[in-house]
Amino acid sequence: MSLEEMISPVVYRKLAKLRWMLRAHLIGRGLCWLIVAASAAVFITLAIDYSLGLDRVQRALIMALAVGGMLYVLWRFLVRPLRVPMDDQELALVVEDHYPQFGDRLISSLQLAGPGGLVGASAAMAGRMIRQGSAMAEDIRAGDVVNRVGTWKLASWPGGALAALLALTLWQADIMGLWFQRNVLLADVPYPRQTYLSIAGGPEFKVIRGDSLTVEVTAEGVIPPSVSFHMRFPGLGKVTETVPSGAERGVYSKTFENVSDAFEFRVAGNDDRTGKFNVIVVDPPELVDLRGIKRAPDYMNLPQGEAFDAGVGIIPVWPGTRLFLADRNNNRILIWNELPTGNTAPDLVLGQEDFYT
Repeated sequence: MSLEEMISPVVYRKLAKLRWMLRAHLIGRGLCWLIVAASAAVFITLAIDYSLGLDRVQRALIMALAVGGMLYVLWRFLVRPLRVPMDDQELALVVEDHYPQFGDRLISSLQLAGPGGLVGASAAMAGRMIRQGSAMAEDIRAGDVVNRVGTWKLASWPGGALAALLALTLWQADIMGLWFQRNVLLADVPYPRQTYLSIAGGPEFKVIRGDSLTVEVTAEGVIPPSVSFHMRFPGLGKVTETVPSGAERGVYSKTFENVSDAFEFRVAGNDDRTGKFNVIVVDPPELVDLRGIKRAPDYMNLPQGEAFDAGVGIIPVWPGTRLFLADRNNNRILIWNELPTGNTAPDLVLGQEDFYT
């Protein structure tokens, strides 16, 4: 009988059972951590989105970070532990760690019975070692080797997280449905609020440099006594200002004096918060050069497309003449919309062409 045949089949069956139980144990622990991470992601994204009213890009970024965190938990606590080798000799070391009375008999028996294990060793001593290890292995209980107590304690965490998530879903089913639409489907649906804020105009306000800008906020529902303007100025950073309600209840007016640089702002009041509004500063229009083309009517038999400086002097025209005027800055065509008569200066119209009769 070979040394390998001397090892009782019960030893291999017990080691196989231990391997299966360890893998199930690792899968259970990994799933526990994954459930905790997923539940935490739901609560965190809900709290951030509901309080700040994130736009679609911000929600997508937050969800990407949450999914990345869950993938890390999946790798760290499930995939990586399952990749650890679990051959018979590795399991024998686990058993001997739990049963100190084995000494090194079980691992020595498996090594001696393996290829090349008998080199330099006495066959009689090896046989006696294998018989002793096999006999002691009869008493192995795979369930005792696995730390099931720690797993059951860990299972209380996902159990509590799922219970809290279920309770919140039953209590605020509408809110959780909107969270799913906004954060999973990335739909632009609003959360129900006590207060609804709206701003006339925007999301971009264009202001001539040096002018003032007045922003009017209207509140509906529960009317707060004041709203907060959260502004971000270049070179100055974030600035917050509280604006009380005006003479008309639920209307809040804020005037930005002498606007010289672009900035952005949001408005918050009670449980609502608006999106971002941008203030863009433009320079006042300035005409530095005006050129024109004059096309005389056919009956005049004059050269067509005569260019002239339209910024100075008097422009002689005849009935049926067509004038094309353009400034140097934006090259848009400016056309007279009526034939000049008397001392009245006609209006200039963009993108329009009229025949003079």
